[in-house]
Amino acid sequence: MRIGVDVSSLASPCTGIGRYTYSLLIKMIPGGHDWILYSHKTISLEDFSFKNVKIRISKGPAKGSVYKVLWSQTLLPLMANQDELDL
Repeated sequence: MRIGVDVSSLASPCTGIGRYTYSLLIKMIPGGHDWILYSHKTISLEDFSFKNVKIRISKGPAKGSVYKVLWSQTLLPLMANQDELDL
């Protein structure tokens, strides 16, 4: 199964939601399946050195919350569709 996760909450500065997301993923990823992690900028916690993990970062020219909203509504669905995710 191919599972995609929006990990943009792991981008700097990493807040409580990012730490929670990271903790969940670190526990779930070793269980199997193919994981694809998506973000609009470089993530600050990059301890995802598992063979079944692919990180896709699509950096854009703009910064801030407006770009993140545009990314999540346009680029993220396109990348997920290209990766033919199951979940």
